[in-house]
Amino acid sequence: MDSRLVSPMLMWAIALSGAALLLALVPASHIFPKTSAAAFLFAILFINWLGFFSLALWENKQAAASAAGIRKLITSGVYSLVRHPIYFADITFAFGIFLSFPNLNVLMAALFVSIVLYRW
Repeated sequence: MDSRLVSPMLMWAIALSGAALLLALVPASHIFPKTSAAAFLFAILFINWLGFFSLALWENKQAAASAAGIRKLITSGVYSLVRHPIYFADITFAFGIFLSFPNLNVLMAALFVSIVLYRW
């Protein structure tokens, strides 16, 4: 099946259900102590997520819809920096959440979401 014809809602259902499953099944053992530096990095990644997500929707009104409906390649604005700014923002935000909750299960969930978004 052509992945461009699959709904983004299905992709997010797969990513979030897998992440929830990993959060429930993997033990929540701490990887490193939560520090103010990690909180600062989370804030930077959250601002990055908000900026890339907002700019992507501003540049391409169809960005949140299925790729099958997109007829023109956008090469200006945030799309000149990265081909898929919303996916990029979501992946960096997933690791920002890991910095806020430095547990093994959160790391596994962030990795799973990143792999699903990358492969999609």
